[in-house]
Amino acid sequence: MPTPPNNPHVARVVLYTTRDTRHMLNVLHCATSSDSVLSSTDLLNMANTVADWWQNSYRQSCSPSQVGEQVVATKLDPSDPLQSTVYINGPGTQGLGPEPAGTTVAVSWRSGLAGRKYRGRFYHLSTPTNNVTPADGIIGSWQLSLTGVAQYLLNHLVTNGLKAVIFHRASDTYTPVLGTVVEGLLDSQRRRLAERGF
Repeated sequence: MPTPPNNPHVARVVLYTTRDTRHMLNVLHCATSSDSVLSSTDLLNMANTVADWWQNSYRQSCSPSQVGEQVVATKLDPSDPLQSTVYINGPGTQGLGPEPAGTTVAVSWRSGLAGRKYRGRFYHLSTPTNNVTPADGIIGSWQLSLTGVAQYLLNHLVTNGLKAVIFHRASDTYTPVLGTVVEGLLDSQRRRLAERGF
């Protein structure tokens, strides 16, 4: 049995949203800008920052079928598993219908170091149909919009004395995120389709 993640300086922050009967999660990792051992106050700050990201940026790029549910920040310390939950309920605001739930766009977190080990990602939810090309790509203005969504989070983390990080489970270490790249092609996540899990 693998050992649980163990670094008291890092939190796993999960944004939970729903679309009809499906629950969709985006997982991030955060630390304080000073790399301090996390307190309950830090976890609440992280959860509120990600909740603000959903309410004031992310959901503006999703269809109304995607509804925010909660943000849960958990300290990665088995001996002190502090957790903070912030409830959200804002639906997306894009008026046009979305692509099927299994269709997504990958937004990559970059650390300035080469290799998959030093990259993270989140998957955009409910891409409106008018932003998709016949060649299974996304239009340039949509790519720019999603870059803005990702940068909003990075900027707000910094404002709140926090930072996004890439957590390395094998070594329980982490690398700070410095920027973002939005892939121009659509991705597919079959498990997000109806009755195929979540």
